[in-house]
Amino acid sequence: MLVYSFVIIINQKNRPCGYLQEIGQIHNSKTRRVSCGVARNLYAVDINGDIYPCQRFVNNKEFAIGNVADGDIGQKDFLKKVTIDNFKKCAHCWARNLCVAGCPHENLASTGDMNLPHDSYCRYVKKIKSELIRLYLRLSDEDIEILFKKK
Repeated sequence: MLVYSFVIIINQKNRPCGYLQEIGQIHNSKTRRVSCGVARNLYAVDINGDIYPCQRFVNNKEFAIGNVADGDIGQKDFLKKVTIDNFKKCAHCWARNLCVAGCPHENLASTGDMNLPHDSYCRYVKKIKSELIRLYLRLSDEDIEILFKKK
């Protein structure tokens, strides 16, 4: 049975399976607007109290979204910048809602623009997502029941 290796991982409760979560995203037709928890449930604060959308942006003042002394966090403005709708390169990509254009900081480091994923990242993600879709399409109804039953 195709799902056997996933069942083993599920039963070993302390070994998460990232690909299973991604197959679940396909199964549930879930789309995301942002690639990670950046500026939503992931923040970093430097020694001066400056708040950043994640630890990877610390000390890059251009990306500070507030200060603890001010009590105001401008995460909404940052989130608007990094939602998938602002990635022109991704506008017509078939994988855009599964991929969500990757980590904004990695994009910035590799292309100089947090809204521009690197071509090699795009090729990698499309390959992985297409294989996961193929795997999902091969699952039997029984496989789907085992993997995605509500507990």
